[in-house]
Amino acid sequence: MLDAERSITFYRDHLGFDVASSQINTGQEQDRLDALPDVTVEVIALTPRQPTPHLELLAYRSPTIRTARRLRPQDVAATRLVLAVDGLPADAIRLSDGKRVVLIHDPDEHALLLISSATSKA
Repeated sequence: MLDAERSITFYRDHLGFDVASSQINTGQEQDRLDALPDVTVEVIALTPRQPTPHLELLAYRSPTIRTARRLRPQDVAATRLVLAVDGLPADAIRLSDGKRVVLIHDPDEHALLLISSATSKA
């Protein structure tokens, strides 16, 4: 089960997202969406400071969802969220266009590729 407070803290404190809304979804429609029986899930919408699409955290209350192992970037099922950010560390990988990137994981092991929003001359 996703630890919603831990994830909210991570996205708020490290990436500047704010909680926009939170609701509990349950019932036949949610069961069909998840292809699981008797689903109860908390959907937490997070918004960034810039006007871009929001991010949703899904905190399953039932059924119990087992924690997935961390996927490697080369794994067939690997996915990542790509975010443009300010203030990457100096040791981040530098791309040929001068931007820097770093791959991190959130508290639930989702991969996040952070790309500097500006090119760096150094």
